[in-house]
Amino acid sequence: MRAFTDMFANHVVAACEAIVQPSLVAFYKANEKQMPEQVGTGFLIAWNGRPAIVTAKHVLRGHKIDENHNDKFFFQNDRLLSLNEAEVTDVFYAREHDLAAFHADRIDMNRCLPADVLHNGSAKNSKLLTIHGYLARDFNRGGGGLFPTPFVYTNKEIDGGTDRLTMDYPKRKNRNPRSGKSVMSPIPRGLSGCPMMDSAALFIGDVKIRGVFTDKPEFKGIGFGERSETVLALLNQM
Repeated sequence: MRAFTDMFANHVVAACEAIVQPSLVAFYKANEKQMPEQVGTGFLIAWNGRPAIVTAKHVLRGHKIDENHNDKFFFQNDRLLSLNEAEVTDVFYAREHDLAAFHADRIDMNRCLPADVLHNGSAKNSKLLTIHGYLARDFNRGGGGLFPTPFVYTNKEIDGGTDRLTMDYPKRKNRNPRSGKSVMSPIPRGLSGCPMMDSAALFIGDVKIRGVFTDKPEFKGIGFGERSETVLALLNQM
């Protein structure tokens, strides 16, 4: 069983790296030393023939919703630009959910996932979820470049008793599928805004986004996300 589990995990990681990772977008803000600090992740979707970026609202506005999204930066065609410099004119926010989206017309459409990767709740899903984003803990700067570090994590979907998508995210009881060694799961700072995907679909090289990762309550061993139905409702306002 362990060999199958490791094989499954390795297939999921490989699919994420080959298919999903090109669509990921790292977001930054300037820290007190005016140096870039990674604050979250987003992903690119082809929406109405245009590239759109989906992320968590607090990535752009802060947890207290008191920050200006024009003070956030992302790479557009190999240039680190603020949203204002990237000519982002409209950012759409879900009123009661931790979601944001905007068009980024200068980004290559080839990096975008197709819109049909967003699946609604009526679809048949497995009980395993995978998140794939950039960990702020491992973000590096050097040689005039910024180097976000991708992170893939898989665990079971659980009933969180809320309208949000909920997954198991224990601090311990994890194993690195590459080495088989027991590891501790990192605090997922920087992963906010990354896709939450059906792991069984990834195993066969397909992408089915079930939601957007937004939060991990301290000491509870779970992670939350906004469901894909809410993401679709927001995109339909654009």
